[in-house]
Amino acid sequence: MKVKYIGETRPMSLTNGNIYEISSVEKGWYRVKTDPPISDEVLYPPECFETIVSDWDDVDEVLFDGTPEQIIALRCPKCGGNLTYTYCHETRGMDINCCCGIQIRAHGASCVPNFAKATMQVTEAINLGDKGCVVIGEIRQGIFKRDDVIELLRKGSVIKQTTIGVEAFPRDFSNPSILLLGVSAGDIQKGDYIRKTSDESDNTGEA
Repeated sequence: MKVKYIGETRPMSLTNGNIYEISSVEKGWYRVKTDPPISDEVLYPPECFETIVSDWDDVDEVLFDGTPEQIIALRCPKCGGNLTYTYCHETRGMDINCCCGIQIRAHGASCVPNFAKATMQVTEAINLGDKGCVVIGEIRQGIFKRDDVIELLRKGSVIKQTTIGVEAFPRDFSNPSILLLGVSAGDIQKGDYIRKTSDESDNTGEA
């Protein structure tokens, strides 16, 4: 994935305005190769860069490997309009559509794209009695959409073996609230994780 460095130029490090290739994303930070003669691979915070999306290959890279912020910011390389995209776990197929009429369809993906994954870290759980509880959290990866099916995780360990039907009401893409049916607020603590687990239904997103 290509990015433009927008931070301050530093000798033998990175140059403002130059384009760099991300070799990996580690805990949200980008690993990029510094300028010659050093040419070491170093981790930098994502706010130092702008994602370069000049063609559909770039769109594909962001959907598969991008951060939530990069995915949300995606626009059509042709018209600059909003994109919608769908991934089907069963066929491993992905559709990308734009209001300008462009439609791209691919099947047999080797891995699940990042936009079809979602992990939310709990910041608050509100008890609704017999109805369950409302969980408010921050997206750590992927995008939650209405009617996602998720699994409850506690600090990396599964505490519910069965999937739970939920209805999601995103206030925005990065800070959703979700109604967990049949789950007590006492079962959930701040810092717990919630993750999508449905393999039968499509995952959709919109940027």
